[in-house]
Amino acid sequence: MSFKILHDNGKPLCFVGVGNMSKSIYSFFHNHNNSIIIGYEEVEQQSTEWLQRYQFIVITSDVVLKMKIVNKLTQLGVHFFSLLHEYNAVSPDFKCGHGTLICAFNSMDVGDIMVDNHVIVCTHNTFGHELHIHDFCHVGHHSFLNHANIGQGSVLGINVDILPSEINQTIVIPEYCNIMSYSMITNSLTESGTYYKSKKVSADTSLTKRML
Repeated sequence: MSFKILHDNGKPLCFVGVGNMSKSIYSFFHNHNNSIIIGYEEVEQQSTEWLQRYQFIVITSDVVLKMKIVNKLTQLGVHFFSLLHEYNAVSPDFKCGHGTLICAFNSMDVGDIMVDNHVIVCTHNTFGHELHIHDFCHVGHHSFLNHANIGQGSVLGINVDILPSEINQTIVIPEYCNIMSYSMITNSLTESGTYYKSKKVSADTSLTKRML
């Protein structure tokens, strides 16, 4: 099994984050092109000269931490690469941004699907028609997302289904929402917060409460 490197500029790969997911992904690349793995605090201490030697991906489900690290690295002019596992069904029109990780066994081969920058998509998801996942989102395992616009920084748990109640309806998820596991959403949400199914259970967003 392997990953395809998207937006590759040829420099060594730097994986930022030493959590379980980051270590697991890095294990595929530790012999590739002098790749390294580094902690969040450690990367912030590096010189601009050092940072320019690498291209980066930041791997964490913590939206606040990821935005902090990515924004600082962006200001220093670094390049971000993306990873797409070879065991995915992807349409020729699929669009993927920079700094994004898409793990194995996802179906993304029907309709116009766009995954923006610094997104993590875990395994066994099905993405369908007219789906747009914005920057800094995190999608857990076993979800079905169809005709939806997922706002920036939203975090979806396990087994989240977003299915319009009407044909060609687009469901809008506001930015920085937490969608709890085993939720089914059939209509647009009106404001940011933490939701179970379509019920807002807390005013906390992914900026104030880490769900995963």
